[in-house]
Amino acid sequence: MRKKKYRVQVKLNPKELRVLLEGMMWFRNQVIRTGGPTEDIDEFLLRIMK
Repeated sequence: MRKKKYRVQVKLNPKELRVLLEGMMWFRNQVIRTGGPTEDIDEFLLRIMK
């Protein structure tokens, strides 16, 4: 049985977008420090920076 892929679209003002980006970059840096993979985080960051 396959799971359905859901797409969610969220509209953010510039301040909210900046807070989201800063939080995701902080999280990415934590993952890098622990030696974890960052491919999914990088993909998400690229999508929200478009």
